[in-house]
Amino acid sequence: MKKILFSLFFLLLTLNPAHAFLSDFFTSQKNSYILALSWSPTYCQTEAIEKGREDSSQCSAQKTYTFVVHGLWPQEKNNCKTTHSQPNAAQIAKMRALMPDDGLIKHQWRKHGTCSGKSVDGYFMDIQTARQKIIIPQLLESIFSPLTLGKDELKAQFMSANPNLKSNQFTLTCKGNKLREVRVCMSHDLQFEACQRAQDSCPVNSIYVPPAR
Repeated sequence: MKKILFSLFFLLLTLNPAHAFLSDFFTSQKNSYILALSWSPTYCQTEAIEKGREDSSQCSAQKTYTFVVHGLWPQEKNNCKTTHSQPNAAQIAKMRALMPDDGLIKHQWRKHGTCSGKSVDGYFMDIQTARQKIIIPQLLESIFSPLTLGKDELKAQFMSANPNLKSNQFTLTCKGNKLREVRVCMSHDLQFEACQRAQDSCPVNSIYVPPAR
């Protein structure tokens, strides 16, 4: 009798909206993330031109950008939604301080947020929470002339500004020898954790950091 009731319970669960809720919940609990912080000057000098986006709000605005959030990327993508809601105007407006291009905000939700098991608000709140955990080194917050650093030196700058961040918990990626992104590995509850998949892709001795624009 117990087996019958147990089977009936799970049958009902699959036919009930609660099934979708539980599926999303378990997806969010097992996911780990990469917080990708893009060095805006490199993007605007390289990929934006390659993609014909040099006139985007990120690259053509009067405001000077250094690091912007590229995205928060779930590492498990087994439960991505093929049908989903789109961010509305108010939700997009709240994200512009971190992601200064509406197209970027929408794309990151569509490509990554829909795999997080979170709602639009929940995913965007996770991006804000994750970004708040990272302090940008002062050296990079106010850089208006070109800078060249070794990989270890650049990583040391981030670890000094973030004492709880260890070398194996974030990576540096480059476009040629130009700093492209800092990628921070995080657990499902947005705590720093050792990177499993992300790897450094920058030259060891000479990383060029274009000045802010």
